[in-house]
Amino acid sequence: MLVKDVMSKDVITVKASSSLTELIETFYACKHHILPVIDNEKNLIGIANLKDIMKIFLPHSPSLERLLRSAHFYNGREEDILEADITPD
Repeated sequence: MLVKDVMSKDVITVKASSSLTELIETFYACKHHILPVIDNEKNLIGIANLKDIMKIFLPHSPSLERLLRSAHFYNGREEDILEADITPD
């Protein structure tokens, strides 16, 4: 079996020029927490994920906290992702 046999073909992507709000809205809408980032020619140039967002905004701004708490991947019964230590070693 090859990767092509199990890969998704209709991939949801975000553009590098997307705003942070648009990225989080896309995460919320598609129920993913990692998305490929493309340029204007649709070339893959990177990956965006929740950890990347969290690293940029530590400590959390109230606006980001509201956005993240509204996302499907936040579950108050689990470890609070807004309190988790995700800083690099």
